Amino acid sequence: MSKPKERLYEFAYLVSPELDEAGLEAFRGEVDALLMKAGASIREFLFSVKRRLAYPIKRRDTAHFVVERIIATSEVIEKLTRDLHL
Repeated sequence: MSKPKERLYEFAYLVSPELDEAGLEAFRGEVDALLMKAGASIREFLFSVKRRLAYPIKRRDTAHFVVERIIATSEVIEKLTRDLHL
């Protein structure tokens, strides 16, 4: 039986604007641990920037926008989608 094919994905998420730099790094560490536990590998961290949102989310109009590149199979992506309620 052949091994499922791994692909490169961009994984983007929003983080509360109330977090300072240390809190944001800690949260990124938790997300990276979740990704690795699901079976993905972190390829590279692209950027993290505080942005104004196009519309409010939970009454907030800004958020940290984080983007990473990960390598994963389609099965891992399906598991992450379920676990993260996307």
